[in-house]
Amino acid sequence: MNNKNNNVVRATLRTATQVIAILAVILVTLIACGKKDDKESVSNKDLIGTWVYESATIDGKNSIDIVFDTVKISKRLLGDCYKKNKIIFTDKEIVIYKYSLNQKTNQCEEEWGAVSYVLSGNTLVVKGKGGAGSLNISIVGNKLMLKGIFNSQGIEDLKPLDGKRVVETYRKL
Repeated sequence: MNNKNNNVVRATLRTATQVIAILAVILVTLIACGKKDDKESVSNKDLIGTWVYESATIDGKNSIDIVFDTVKISKRLLGDCYKKNKIIFTDKEIVIYKYSLNQKTNQCEEEWGAVSYVLSGNTLVVKGKGGAGSLNISIVGNKLMLKGIFNSQGIEDLKPLDGKRVVETYRKL
C-alpha cells in the first residue's frame, strides 16, 4: 500500500512540475489572443536584454494556487526552482531558460531552448522546434507581460488547461 501511495505522489509531483515547465515555455505553446491592447506598440530595442520571471496567472488566478489533479501546485511541490526562469531577447532570437525540481535529488534542473521571433506592434510571433505561435505583449516600465491562450500541444496531463487565458510577467535586469 505504501508503494502505491508513493507512486501516486510521484505522479502528482511530476504533473505539477510539467505544468510549471509548460508555463515557462509558454512562448511556443500559445496561440494568438486575437485581442490587441490599445497601448503603444512595443519596439524591438525595448525587448533586447534579460527578463526574469515574476509571476504567472491562469484565468486571473496565480498559477501556483491552481489545483491540478486534486493537488494544489504550491511552493512545497515545486520548490523555488520556477523563480529562476528567465528569457533573453536578442534582435532576432529568444533564449528561454526553465528550471524544474528534480523529485529524486530535490535539486533544480535547468533546461533551455531558443526560438526565433518577429515583433509586429503588440504581437510577438515566435517559431521554434515545437511549432509557431503568437502572443500579445506589453512593456510598462521594466515589466514585460506576455498574454495568450494555453495550448497543451497534445500533452494529456495538461489538456484541462487548454483554452485558458495565461499572463506571464517578467522584470528586466
